[in-house]
Amino acid sequence: MKKLVIIFIIIAIITFIIIIGLNIKKNSLNIQESSISKDMAYEGVNNYCHSAYDWNIAKDNPSIMYVEMGEETESDYQVIFCSYTGAFVYFYVNKSTGSTRLVEYVPNLNIESEAGTINLFDYLNKNSSANSTNKNIKYQFTSADNDAVKGNAKILKVYELTEKNMNFEYNGGFDYSKNTIDRNITGTAKENGKNKYDYEENVLEHQYKIVFEFNENKDTVKVSEYDNSDKINEIDLYI
Repeated sequence: MKKLVIIFIIIAIITFIIIIGLNIKKNSLNIQESSISKDMAYEGVNNYCHSAYDWNIAKDNPSIMYVEMGEETESDYQVIFCSYTGAFVYFYVNKSTGSTRLVEYVPNLNIESEAGTINLFDYLNKNSSANSTNKNIKYQFTSADNDAVKGNAKILKVYELTEKNMNFEYNGGFDYSKNTIDRNITGTAKENGKNKYDYEENVLEHQYKIVFEFNENKDTVKVSEYDNSDKINEIDLYI
């Protein structure tokens, strides 16, 4: 009889430990899944859309371009961008990692296509000029070409420069909606060699990259832009 009692007590203790372990694991997963809130998903996608697309056409009629929340699943938030052309881009934000899948849909043609991925964290608190002006500029580089003489200088503002990362703002990014070199980009470039930093993003079906290469004294930087590995622009900027 005593042996049975001891066995039951041992079984009860083991069962209790298993239940506690499962609850801890469940709580851990819940915390991880909720690491990105709905507001963060909207903010990051909204910032991306304002950096990737031209909103000037919507100044007089804001209703023709907008960003709104869509459906939510256990693993993803859906955020929807509507263009003035009538096309939609659906952003599927992973709640745990921030990895965001883009799907473009054109209703008139009933065409849906994958449009790449972005990291949501690259676009949180980085879009507005108000945020930028509150930062301390460590270096500022300016172009010295004919466009600069006409008042359209390309300007690179460096807020932080370490061996691994460069936080920057650059007004000479390629604008795919207008096919011009005048998009304002704020982000983080990663070290890719001595005095060399790469910034990459997916814009619709384009793999866009900017390479910043500084000289030894860091008073000159060569800025090269690539579209799907093809160089589309190169310019030297000076302090």
